[in-house]
Amino acid sequence: MTTTEDELAIRNVLARVAHITDGRGTLEEYLTLWTEDSTWESPVSGSFKGHQGHLDRHAKYRATGVQGPEASSFHLLTTVWVKVNGDEAESMSSWVYVGGANSQPKIEDIGTYTDTLRRTPDGWKLASRAVTQGSGEWLARKAAEAANH
Repeated sequence: MTTTEDELAIRNVLARVAHITDGRGTLEEYLTLWTEDSTWESPVSGSFKGHQGHLDRHAKYRATGVQGPEASSFHLLTTVWVKVNGDEAESMSSWVYVGGANSQPKIEDIGTYTDTLRRTPDGWKLASRAVTQGSGEWLARKAAEAANH
């Protein structure tokens, strides 16, 4: 693969992760986009490790209506930067979380994903993601709403 082909493949991994997070794909496919020892860290949402950690995170946020097929949400990626270094790559992207997409869309949060990716025999996979975001007030509100239903 050329650097351009690698970069396009990486951008497709990042986009597919966002699609599946919002319920447009399966969690089985989601796990194929991450290395088995991958990490996902956010000062607001917590830290998760490996495939089981990803499943736990999705279960938590699907239960509160933040992610998944019933969430009516979009994780939008923009200003994606990718740097390929052989079999490793770095990426940074800005994200916007839009909730209420089926009724009254509203931007709930914005932040940054800082990612590392690794080339594997199955293609590029995310190895780590560090998330920056706002205060998380909306996450607490969604959890409270879910608990009252």
